[in-house]
Amino acid sequence: MGITKKIAKWSDDKNTLTITKIMTFDPGVSTAEYRIDDTYKLIDNGKTLVIESFSKNPAGERKTILVYNKK
Repeated sequence: MGITKKIAKWSDDKNTLTITKIMTFDPGVSTAEYRIDDTYKLIDNGKTLVIESFSKNPAGERKTILVYNKK
């Protein structure tokens, strides 16, 4: 009923990992595409992890940012 494609890519400095998921569904009426981009970044000499998530689907778009600090 659908196809999922996943792509992972490191930045050149190896401090950012981006994972993209593209899901395509064809329920017989029309094709719908769902996309999720998750980016994981280490900043402040590895003391802080920032996770940015962006999703897009037929209902709209959403962006979330999470920040974790190492104690």
